[in-house]
Amino acid sequence: MVSKPIFLIVPGAWHPPSCYTTLANHLKAAGYPTNILAYPSLNTKDPLTATCAADAESLRRQLIPVIEKDSGKVVFVVCHSYGGIPGGGAAQGLSKSTRVKEGKEG
Repeated sequence: MVSKPIFLIVPGAWHPPSCYTTLANHLKAAGYPTNILAYPSLNTKDPLTATCAADAESLRRQLIPVIEKDSGKVVFVVCHSYGGIPGGGAAQGLSKSTRVKEGKEG
């Protein structure tokens, strides 16, 4: 039996994770493991300290454990709007084909 993929949802700017709860609940009800991620600049109190690089690093720290814990499962990173920039940066080098070339699972 093929296992269902995992969905990681990356919000857009000014969209708290709670905006994606309905989507996440539908995915979970269909049997898909789903998490909504957050990043430091999301509705930060001090926008002058927010950087895309910090957002990408934060997302990567959340992404890697999922890939390594559930190695062999497909992980979809679903990004909305701005979330695609740090989300894409966070996922760089973590594609299944890249990991296989490196001798890693997931």
